[in-house]
Amino acid sequence: MHPELESLLTLQDRDVAVTQCDARLAALAPEALLLDEKLAVAERALEQALAAIQAAQGRRGDLEGKIASYKTMQEQRRQKLEWVRGAKEASTLMAELDLARSVLAKEEAEFMRSGDAVGEAERKAAEAERALEQVREAQAAEREGLAGRRDAIVAERERQCTSGRRRPAP
Repeated sequence: MHPELESLLTLQDRDVAVTQCDARLAALAPEALLLDEKLAVAERALEQALAAIQAAQGRRGDLEGKIASYKTMQEQRRQKLEWVRGAKEASTLMAELDLARSVLAKEEAEFMRSGDAVGEAERKAAEAERALEQVREAQAAEREGLAGRRDAIVAERERQCTSGRRRPAP
């Protein structure tokens, strides 16, 4: 057989082997993508839970500010009542005080419920964090095996690409 033909056939065999390695590498991509998607779902759940904590704490802070404002207004009305001389004006202020007291009680009850909402959001975030960690632990062996297979295919491909290379004649 002609030496150039023999070299050409060898090169063709190596090209086929490299192409097969590339195909096997590409076949690993869906597995990695599936693992990444499962991890992303767990990460999104944790992000949503953390956002819920922020929202609940923000709501609680808003309520705390409203309550402080209502208490300040209540105190101002009480002080004003001490200086009022007319019965009609005193009656109006008393009605305002009663109304403000009921509004304040409602807001304080809502504030207590918001504390429960913060606690519930924190509990859900802790659950989401545990779930994320479980996904990571469950995937660790799979990812390690996938990386090992990928490394073996890449090494085989490199061997095919580098074996038998000749230096050009001077």
